[in-house]
Amino acid sequence: MSANTVKSWAQIVKVREDVRTGQLSLQEFAADLFDVVNRTGKRPLYEDPTKFFSLSYATGAQRDIAAATAERLRGKSDKAIRQLELTYGGGKTHTLVTLTHLFRESAALPELPAVKEFVSAMGGELPKARVAAVCFDKLDPELGVPARSPSGEQRTLKHPWSIIAFQIAGADGLRVLRADGKDEERDTPPRDLALEKLLEMPGKEGLATLILFDEVLMYAGEMAKDPIRGEQFREQFLNFLQSLTQAVAKVSTASMIVSLLASDPKRDDPLGRQLLSDMSNIMGRKEDEPFQPVGKDDVAEILRRRLLDPDTIKDQEAFRANVVAVVKALSATDPEFAKTAKQRDDREKQYLASFPFDPAMMEIFYTKWTSGLPLFQRTRGVLRSFAVALRDAETWNTAPIAGASILLAQPGEDKLSPALSDLAGVARVDQVDGPPQDWVAILQGELRFAREAQEQLPALKGREVEQAVAGTFLHSQPQGANHARITDLYSLVGVSKPDKIALEKGLQSWATRSWFLDEMHLDSADKRADGSRGVPKTWRLGFQPNLKQMHDDARVNRVGKSAVDEMLLDEIKTAKWLDAGASTLGARVHKLPTGPDQVPNDGEFRYVILGPNSQSESGKPSASAVRFCEEVTGPHNPRSAKNAIVIAAPDRAGMAQAQERVKDYLAWLEVKAQLSSQAVDPVRSSMLDSAISGAKKDIADAIRQAYCIVVTRGSDDSVIAFKVTVDPAKPLFTTIKEDSKSRITDVALAPDALLPGSGSGFDLWREDEDRRRVKTIVGAFAEQPKLPKMLRRKDLLDTVANGCEQGLFVLSLQRPDGSARTWWRTQIDEEALNDDALEAVQNPAAILDSLDSNLLAPSKLEGLDWKNGVKIADLISYFDGYVLTIDHPEEGWTEQKAIPRCPEGKIFEAVGIAVKAGSAWLTSGTASIWGELPPPGIVSKTAVLRTPPQPIDVSSLTPEALPDAWSGGRATAHSIEQAVAAQRGVTSMPWKLVEAAITGALNSGFLRIRPGAASWPCQSHEAAAVVLGLPEVAPAGGPNSPGMQEAVPNSTYSQAGFRSGVLDSSQLTELVEAMGDVLAAAGNLTLRFKVTVEFAEDETPTPEVAAKLGAALNKATEAFG
Repeated sequence: MSANTVKSWAQIVKVREDVRTGQLSLQEFAADLFDVVNRTGKRPLYEDPTKFFSLSYATGAQRDIAAATAERLRGKSDKAIRQLELTYGGGKTHTLVTLTHLFRESAALPELPAVKEFVSAMGGELPKARVAAVCFDKLDPELGVPARSPSGEQRTLKHPWSIIAFQIAGADGLRVLRADGKDEERDTPPRDLALEKLLEMPGKEGLATLILFDEVLMYAGEMAKDPIRGEQFREQFLNFLQSLTQAVAKVSTASMIVSLLASDPKRDDPLGRQLLSDMSNIMGRKEDEPFQPVGKDDVAEILRRRLLDPDTIKDQEAFRANVVAVVKALSATDPEFAKTAKQRDDREKQYLASFPFDPAMMEIFYTKWTSGLPLFQRTRGVLRSFAVALRDAETWNTAPIAGASILLAQPGEDKLSPALSDLAGVARVDQVDGPPQDWVAILQGELRFAREAQEQLPALKGREVEQAVAGTFLHSQPQGANHARITDLYSLVGVSKPDKIALEKGLQSWATRSWFLDEMHLDSADKRADGSRGVPKTWRLGFQPNLKQMHDDARVNRVGKSAVDEMLLDEIKTAKWLDAGASTLGARVHKLPTGPDQVPNDGEFRYVILGPNSQSESGKPSASAVRFCEEVTGPHNPRSAKNAIVIAAPDRAGMAQAQERVKDYLAWLEVKAQLSSQAVDPVRSSMLDSAISGAKKDIADAIRQAYCIVVTRGSDDSVIAFKVTVDPAKPLFTTIKEDSKSRITDVALAPDALLPGSGSGFDLWREDEDRRRVKTIVGAFAEQPKLPKMLRRKDLLDTVANGCEQGLFVLSLQRPDGSARTWWRTQIDEEALNDDALEAVQNPAAILDSLDSNLLAPSKLEGLDWKNGVKIADLISYFDGYVLTIDHPEEGWTEQKAIPRCPEGKIFEAVGIAVKAGSAWLTSGTASIWGELPPPGIVSKTAVLRTPPQPIDVSSLTPEALPDAWSGGRATAHSIEQAVAAQRGVTSMPWKLVEAAITGALNSGFLRIRPGAASWPCQSHEAAAVVLGLPEVAPAGGPNSPGMQEAVPNSTYSQAGFRSGVLDSSQLTELVEAMGDVLAAAGNLTLRFKVTVEFAEDETPTPEVAAKLGAALNKATEAFG
């Protein structure tokens, strides 16, 4: 809104001085007919016509009742009885006072606007009447009430008929009602004839008679409750009322105005309602239409005249700028408020007519509060509320109209304003379901939540969320179905044109904090596509706490610390992500150990997860966590494997959050338990279930975030604590392992890093030692914080084993007899590797107790030249302190490798095993050994190890391939061996190799044993006696020709049988299965097989078997046909 055109309401109108200063007591808003009629001088505001009419507004209804009464008093109307409509605080007594002043001394009325309005409405000369008023709220059943006669005489009287009589005619009036003519009261009610005579008495003086009854139920209700005389009174009083109405109706210038209802709502009990009904029925027989003195449209003018300086409310045009701005602001806040030009015009008229008062707030008071909250008492209640609110808000309120904002306390004050406190008191007393509720405490809490919401939204400068609290409270009365629509709240809080987005955020923020907003109404908010919620469409403040309030109460009063601690511990125990994958990676996991003694000190990597009692901070490990790093069973037993332990500890702040989340969850369970015996609506039940599941998830999230502190040994040997960034997608141990500050590695080390002078900086050997226990080397990584934390001890053992296999050092294990078992460039068995006595020996100092024969295969040992063979003497030198020099020209460095020593006998033994295994070929003089154990004495320093010989192809043994071995179509095994040796440039060939080749040639049909030769196979020294020849060839005449011909070199086998043999059935099956290979070997040649089916010797088939066999063969192939 533009500050140039819009002022605050307090800058345009002024509160009356007597209202502002408190001189006008709030009690003055309750008119007292008794003081006026009896001229007590106690209530000058009401007793003095000038003062009274100066503050009065002649409502339309009041002008009508005054005009109708005047007509009756003139004797020109038959409408004698009128009852004021039955509402509390609706201006009934005020109307009776007005009628008293108008007709008691009509000629002396002051010249005031209100009087002129009444006179104009009544028309003509005002009638003067004798006024007799019975103020039943002042009538004491035992003591009676003072009454004033026309002459000014006062007398205390007990009965209503006596009071009327004395006011009309003094002592003469009392005499008229008695048979004995005494001026005393009669105890029984008079009948209509006596009353008619009484009512006619003022006429003798030219006066009319006006009877006023006020607060009838106050007196009648109390008397009717008397356990002894109550029923008798009730009958007598109703008879009196009936007689009086009949008498008034008969006297043409008599009128009776009755207010039956008591101002005290407490009289509205079953007996009171029945009595009221009975009296109304009697009145209804004679009365004319009832009057409601003050209508809804009159309230604003009454407020202005009673509360505001009259000089500041004369010019309504002074209000227009504010009114236009307010309607515009409300239209911006709620587009439905005034969509068309006509609607805007109507709205402006509405707000102009009620300025400075907000018509939306007056509507709430006049409808909801007066209809359902008897203590509020309609006009009187509105007057009181606005009087208190205006008085307190005038000095600070900057709103353009006096609306919900004037119900707030001065900015900076936490207490309720007096006006809102009074309204809270009315609502508290008027609760009908259950005991009165403390609305003061409820509103104080809700306003605090509203202020918290506003603090986050600087755009809300008009305290709009606080106004929404007050507005929701007003709309929610009386309790039941009453509630505020969001449009209702917009019309109350939008007068200063707040930022719409900020307003909605503020309302939503209050809704999430509130303890007493009804969940069912909050659930009216639309669900957006992204899962969020809009602003609720309806709002209701109830006196029953909502789930949030029940939850907060349960947190404070029902959830104990022990329960929180117990559940938190259980949640940590079951949190799989805390230790997931750690065991698989090789760590030994200890979850929530009670003490350091539960974590072994054996060099294995230990991953320890400590509980809430070990809360730590980055840079500040807890004393408990430090003990796990330093001790086993106590200070006297320090932890030696201090580099093999990593601790996951909860962060102090994070654990506090986790405890709060557990408390939240347990509190929700308490709420569910509280509601278990009640019928819970589906919406609330769903919200509760959602809150429980959400709280459980929050626990897991909070624990995950809390476990972010790692406690371990730093490289400087101090216990350190550092924070890791928790990744929800990873197990905690993986996150810890990946952090460089943990110094954890699960990658095996390079074996040479274990050696002294390797450049690794590990310094695992003392300068003066050449051998070291493997246990000590491996254990150093668990004990020395300067070394990396090896996740798996086995990786270190494997590194040691690999170093041994690579020949970097020798592993030695002493036997019980003092000798040592050694491993070098060979795999060590698992049992030996884990033996605590196993030593790593540097090569220069090592002596092997055996040499792995596999190392004697070509190219296995660096520095040995196998091109021309390796002399055994050179091999012995190699294992006699030799230092191998290896150049790396591309990398620009030279490597020195020491070779461990090995006794000569162990070398000879390894050579023999290697030769027998075929991994090496031994030649010594004419001896050539391969594939068999060399005879004793063959392995000597002069012997040579060679690369294993290539196999001899069977096709290379034919005369064409090996002519030097053949003569006249014949060859011996010896000649073949010598010829092959000559071809390969050696003295002799290994007999195993030659034997295998000849056997293969014989089996494949390339060669055959000549008749008379030595048997095959044979020893090498028998080779000369084994005569070999080429296979025989069948004669040209076919198989029937006598004898077989020997195959002729370079001849073909076109028609001759290539092979022949006798096959049994199983061998024939094998031939069929191998037919593919046979045909492939024949290439393009067409093979034919001549098959003769014979029976074994001494076997003859029966005719039946012969017939079956023939049929089977014929079925198999036509060749047997």
